[in-house]
This record gives sequence, structure tokens and C-alpha cells, in this order.
Amino acid sequence: ELIKFYKNYESLILRLLKESKNETLDGLLSVYYNLLAHCHSTKIGELFVCNFLNQLFVYIDDMEEEILSWKTDLMLILAKRKKLIKIALPWIIDYFSRSKSSSIDLNRYKLESFLMTTNYTEINQMIIDSLFDSDCHIREHMADIIGEKRLYNGINALLKQLEREENYFTISSIIEAIGKIGSFSELKYILNWMEIYENKIIEQHQFFLLKHVYKAICRLDNTPDEKYAKIFFDNYSQYMNSYIVN
Repeated sequence: ELIKFYKNYESLILRLLKESKNETLDGLLSVYYNLLAHCHSTKIGELFVCNFLNQLFVYIDDMEEEILSWKTDLMLILAKRKKLIKIALPWIIDYFSRSKSSSIDLNRYKLESFLMTTNYTEINQMIIDSLFDSDCHIREHMADIIGEKRLYNGINALLKQLEREENYFTISSIIEAIGKIGSFSELKYILNWMEIYENKIIEQHQFFLLKHVYKAICRLDNTPDEKYAKIFFDNYSQYMNSYIVN
């Protein structure tokens, strides 16, 4: 009976879509999200959530943005209520595999706001674990979030990924995050990394990275005369001044 109920609801959603009754559809979808979030059968809930994500709209044309927004709203409701986390959280994290664009992405904004303001242990841990994702866009964005949220539990993951990260934009986010949540003891890791990659950075004109390194060193350097920050500035100011970054 429960399966039949959800199938009938899916049919109603598709019928309203075909009839272009969007004013009714918004309310219907909102109710459906909550019905899925409160489904007392985990297996049936998983079945229809996966269908919503992967199959339900497969034959609907020219509504890609709207459908993506609906999927985003469903994943947020599930995550906020800690329901079907194994589906919702990976979907949310994977959304950031899309590179940042100049256009406004309201879905990204909503998902980022959720990750930034939610302090569930399992969500914070997934953010940290995503530093090792195969996608550089995800690694970069999760490093930014770790730094902004001051997730101190993420410091070891940041240091570990710094050793092997190859994408310069992700490196800059990792180093900034270390600067925001680390202490003086982490300064040596940034200085060691800089010693290894100094020539490569300069040869490839990746001067923007020097600015991020300098900001992190300034945060971590607690010596009375900030000698490490001063030495870095004296050595690299000519390169940093040739590249303006906020």
C-alpha cells in the first residue's frame, strides 16, 4: 500500500508537469519531500528518493534547472532531518564537483549555507573526508568550508592532503584553512612545502599562491617580531606585488 501511494504521487507530479501547472506543483513537491523524509520504511524511502534523483524526470525536456533545484531541496530536507544521510550527503558533496561559474547558482548557495551552518558530527566528518575526493573542485570547496567553520578536527587531513595536492587553487584553499585553524606548530609544514615548491611556483608564475601562503604565515606566526612573516615578505614581495588578489 505504501509503494502504491508513492507511485500514485509520482504520477500526480508528472501529470502536473505535463499540464504546466507549476503553481500547484511547487506545493505538491514540498509535501512530497516531507512525505519521503517521514517514510517509516527506510527501504521504500530509499527506493523513491533514488527514483526522484535518477529516473522520475528522465523524459522531461527543457527543465534541467528546475529539476536540479527540486533535487537540491529534497536533499536538504533529508540532510537537515538526518534521514537517508547515505544518499543525501554524498549528493550534496558531489554537487561541488561543478566548477564555480560567474553566474549566480542558488543551489550551490543553499547547499553551501547548509554545510557552513550545520554542526552535525557526521556532516563535519564528511566535509573533512572529502578533502581526499578525486575531484579537485570538491577538495577546494571543502577546504574553504573547513577553514571558515574552524573545524579543528580537520587539521591532520589538511596537512596530509597538502603533501600530495597538485591543483594550485586547491592548495591555496588548504593553506588558507591551515592558517585559520592551525597553530604555530603547523607553520613548519607550510614552510617546508614552500621550500619544496618555491622554484616551481615562480617558474610557472603562480604568484597568487604566494599571497595565500603569506596570509597563512601571518596568522600562524606568533613570534614577537613575526620573523617568519617578515622573512617571507622580504623574499617574495616582488612576486606578490605583481599579482593582486583579495
